[in-house]
Amino acid sequence: MKSIFVQFSNSADSAVINYFGECVDPTQNPMAYPQDEAAWPNQSVVLSNDARYKAFYDTWSGMNMFYITPGT
Repeated sequence: MKSIFVQFSNSADSAVINYFGECVDPTQNPMAYPQDEAAWPNQSVVLSNDARYKAFYDTWSGMNMFYITPGT
């Protein structure tokens, strides 16, 4: 299981709508850390086995899936 920075559709955290990246060392992936909350509201961290993240992941297809952490 991996921890992933995401954006939810609302403050109730009901659905993931954006993927920022895995929670890793910021020197390896600085874009995966929290983004500007004014531009990207409702950010949080979920695990890769979270049903909301898996539902988001399952909407991706083809080459795009190469760039995001698989939902498990």
